[in-house]
Amino acid sequence: MKNVDHFPIKTREITHTFIPLSDGTRLSARIWIPEDAESMPVPAILEAIPYRKRDGTYARDAITYPYLSGHGYACIRVDLRGTGESEGLFDDEYVKQEQDDIIEVIHWLAQQSWCTGKVGMMGISWGGFNSLQVAFEAPEPLKAIITLCSTHDRYTDDVHYKDGCLLLENIAWSGYMFNLLAMPPDPALSPEWRTAWRERIDHIKPGCLTWLKHQTRDDYWRHGSVNTDYSAIKAATMVVTGWADAYVNNPPELLEHLQCPKRAIVGPWVHKYPHFAIPGPQIGFLQEALAWWDRWLKGVDNGMEKKPQSNLYLMEPYLAENFYEERKGRWLCDESWPNENLYSETLFPSGRHTLGVSPGEGTLSIASPLTTGSAAGEYGTWMLGPEYPLDQRQDDAHSLCFDHTIYEDTHIVGRARVKLRVRSDKACGQMAVRLCDVHPTGDVTRMSYGVLNLALRDSMESISPVVPGQWMDVEIPIDTIAYSLPVGHKLRVSISTAYFPLLWPAKEFCTMDLDLSGCSVTLPLHTLASQVEGSPFAEAEGACGAHIEMVDPVQYKREITTDAMTGRVTTRLVDDMGKNICHDMDGLTLSQRCEETYSVLPKDPQSARATIRWHHTMQRDDLCLEFNSEITFKGDAENFYVKAHQLIHENGSEVSHRHWDEKIPREVV
Repeated sequence: MKNVDHFPIKTREITHTFIPLSDGTRLSARIWIPEDAESMPVPAILEAIPYRKRDGTYARDAITYPYLSGHGYACIRVDLRGTGESEGLFDDEYVKQEQDDIIEVIHWLAQQSWCTGKVGMMGISWGGFNSLQVAFEAPEPLKAIITLCSTHDRYTDDVHYKDGCLLLENIAWSGYMFNLLAMPPDPALSPEWRTAWRERIDHIKPGCLTWLKHQTRDDYWRHGSVNTDYSAIKAATMVVTGWADAYVNNPPELLEHLQCPKRAIVGPWVHKYPHFAIPGPQIGFLQEALAWWDRWLKGVDNGMEKKPQSNLYLMEPYLAENFYEERKGRWLCDESWPNENLYSETLFPSGRHTLGVSPGEGTLSIASPLTTGSAAGEYGTWMLGPEYPLDQRQDDAHSLCFDHTIYEDTHIVGRARVKLRVRSDKACGQMAVRLCDVHPTGDVTRMSYGVLNLALRDSMESISPVVPGQWMDVEIPIDTIAYSLPVGHKLRVSISTAYFPLLWPAKEFCTMDLDLSGCSVTLPLHTLASQVEGSPFAEAEGACGAHIEMVDPVQYKREITTDAMTGRVTTRLVDDMGKNICHDMDGLTLSQRCEETYSVLPKDPQSARATIRWHHTMQRDDLCLEFNSEITFKGDAENFYVKAHQLIHENGSEVSHRHWDEKIPREVV
């Protein structure tokens, strides 16, 4: 990324101020604004998230918002209620109160003397989610949004459940938020910080205690899921994500269903902004954002409507590694989605473990050890560690695999659909289907995957009981991908009945039969008629950023071990973000460390265990705050069991020590 330190317009930064709400609560904000905005008002761009503007996203924001402001916008970064320096108490993610608060902020911004009355929203992950959710409510001043790494469906496409299966990320994410929400307002900015801090500590609880009580797509998940009515969104919408992220299904869904001005960009990136995300190539995302804001917030006739709606990075084959700096590929720039360059081909699994052009015959059985999934990588590539899927041969050894030799270059672009006719020997079951690239060397790379809880095969809203021995026709959507398979490679479809530690195991260890006559794989293919030479984007740029000194280095680790005596397989993840001093905030020193441990015995679902530990420190001068939390999770056929505790110290003295021990009925997952 090219660092830029001079911009067309001089700006000033308000590092901390408050925006009042009608109930008397004040939300903290950091604002970048052109110096002459009082005499020449500008549109406002808002990001509202819980990740602490002072010590959470400070460095990231300093790269992005001075750049946008220096090109003629007021940029406002707001902490949600009960987070950072904002007043009030935080209850849960994406609640109605959150959307109501943001809508109030939008109207407040529109009424400021330095604002033209037009507002945009932008954000990645949480900020991408609530940009869509607020656009769904259609406040009049909100004219455009840019939503990155977000979802249209909170139940099937977030960190909690995936097509009815319980994600272990549900527990891991709960652990992160549990510790984060216990942190106080910055003592340097709030004389009454201890009072607010005590109220926060006494109010919070692990989020998974709520999320585990909603195991189907009920009203809890429908709230905030914009696919309940795409027509409600009127604001011009740009949607951005990366193929290495978990949120790959949102762009094609929004392009197909939104009726407002729309555009999608999908590159090779992880869960980060694409002007500094890995793997490369990065793009000039901020230039694209400015063009979007110029058209829809300033009314500049810059030809935005004539640009291709769909901009997808078609990845070339790569060997599976746990980390990448760069991914080779080419850009496809289609006028719309779907479009005339897309077509499909259907293949059929056979008893010879190949994929052919005619339906197969006979049955095959599979009972995957619960350790199948050790090569899956992490669900969300949030950090920069060894998070990617590994060589798939170790998981393929416990899966039904069907291969198809590639005789002419094939380009998979979109969501593959896998239809299976299956029966279980138990009253439960889950299926995981992986789409893989088998290299001539024998290496196997996972291109994409999909999963399904068989009890929710007919609807994510209601349970369809699995009857042992009864055939079921199911369809498993594979996550969206853009990947080229050259001549000499093989396409592999791998089917397993477990995928741990991405998915929590089914209630019982199951054997599944496949009736091959009812199985098929439909591939979305692309003609490449819309490929462009080089990159359609400018070089990545950003502001120079914050003055942060790294004291202790970042360290990441992923270990997978097997106990030779018991067969228990344990996956241990360590994300140590090191220790950093932010000199822009009077020497505030921060550290974060997470350890996740997942283990299971190969044929015992009730042996599965998950433990999430987080440690934060916050120091300045003679003040040292420490935050430690732990969540442990297990289950049997009837219930889930969650234990959690949180221990907080100030200068070595205990401030709070809270415990939770809950049993939650296991309804369907």
